[in-house]
Amino acid sequence: MLKEVRSIGEVVFVDQGENDKVPESIRSQLSGTIPVVVIADPKAEKVYGRYDHTTLKSKDFNSIFRQAKKELREDLKNGVATSDPPSGGTPSPGAPTTPPATPKPTGASRFANLPFETWESLQGTTIEAKVEDIRGDEVTLKTKDGRRITLKHIQLSSPSLKRLREISG
Repeated sequence: MLKEVRSIGEVVFVDQGENDKVPESIRSQLSGTIPVVVIADPKAEKVYGRYDHTTLKSKDFNSIFRQAKKELREDLKNGVATSDPPSGGTPSPGAPTTPPATPKPTGASRFANLPFETWESLQGTTIEAKVEDIRGDEVTLKTKDGRRITLKHIQLSSPSLKRLREISG
């Protein structure tokens, strides 16, 4: 299922206790049985489909998501939707209020002296890594074994987001 959804957009997992952190257009789709998959444009302004647990159990994801994918691709092609997520400006109602990081020099020299730290997602998953780069609303972390993981700021827990803001200045 993740492969099918990732083919047209970004996957964001939302814990029920974090509904207040997502845009209203998505939050309004999160009632009922879980899990729920919601397909929306990158700005989360238009919802193209909502799929509940019963529907997802069939595992025929290509068929399940076909119409939503088609409509989203058409809107992207026709300029009705944009492939760029929101940045700066006024956030959508209910959207996280994380400001975009101020552009600063990037690369190994800027983050070379940072220690490995524990980073936590909104879902409570932790990883031991150090910041390798910060660009816009994304952070790239590098683990001790050399893996690179890029996350949106809104995927981080409050303490990790606070630490990221300290690092980015």
